[in-house]
Amino acid sequence: MHRYAQKLHHLLRSLLLLSLITATSAQAAEKIDLIIDTDPGADDVVALLFALASPEELNIRALTTVAGNVRLDKTSRNARLAREWAGREEVPVYAGAPKPLMRTPIYAENIHGKEGLSGVAVHEPKKGLASGNAVNYLIDTLKTAKPHSITIAMLGPQTNLALALIQEPEIVQGIKEVVIMGGGALQWRQHHSGGGVQPVR
Repeated sequence: MHRYAQKLHHLLRSLLLLSLITATSAQAAEKIDLIIDTDPGADDVVALLFALASPEELNIRALTTVAGNVRLDKTSRNARLAREWAGREEVPVYAGAPKPLMRTPIYAENIHGKEGLSGVAVHEPKKGLASGNAVNYLIDTLKTAKPHSITIAMLGPQTNLALALIQEPEIVQGIKEVVIMGGGALQWRQHHSGGGVQPVR
């Protein structure tokens, strides 16, 4: 049952960004102004490749990385690899929070492998990280954005956005919507390990 749940989780995570692409195409609307916050993970890399291959539908402003499936240095490298494989090296990658706000890190190397890509051979990407960090990038971008204009797709822990909102709560005005995979919500409820998303009614 656990293995089936993990496979379903991976599929849903990859389909998250695909649903954004499909919705935009169906509406024949303007591009989605998008920031992707991610902790790749093999499943996130698939989602990133979907998104990066859709420049007509998605205006990807940046990829922001966070510790989650594996350590921050590896999620940041894997995001840059996805960017390189997609031929989209103009999209900046910002490294973000190296650990959760309220608990010690719990990695998923048993699922994603030591490097986060389930055994795929990895190398150091040609292009490095953008200068600065993900939290400051979110603050600066949302603070100067048109009201309710930017969609944030969150494929992993929401630590970067949480830190940005704690520091500068007024940046919420720049957010159109936040699309959350939320795959760890059940795990948090099972282990009561601190953090997590609270239900809103």
